[in-house]
Amino acid sequence: MINQKARFRSSHFKQGIYRIKRLENGDYSEEKQLITAIVTPTTPNDLELLPEGERFYPTFKLYLLESVNIGDLVKIQNVQYKIRTFSDWGAYGYYHALAVRHSETASDRSDGFVVT
Repeated sequence: MINQKARFRSSHFKQGIYRIKRLENGDYSEEKQLITAIVTPTTPNDLELLPEGERFYPTFKLYLLESVNIGDLVKIQNVQYKIRTFSDWGAYGYYHALAVRHSETASDRSDGFVVT
């Protein structure tokens, strides 16, 4: 196995430090953590991993040093993205995730409109 951790220190790959809000017991933690990630555009093959209704949303591919959970929120370029897929490649020195653009009003927990 080839450990890929060195890529995160390489100047050939654009890596960044991003804010993440962890999903814990159905709610998002108030404490924002920082993670190191290499963010790249997705390919059509990557989008096939997403549920059919989410394939048209803006999506990024993340290579991470730290593990994340499906549902965590990551802020990329001042826009919130939700982790929708996660693969544990820890034996190779990284983790892989797809993050889909997330709008608070489009969340599953939205109360919507109150009819009076």
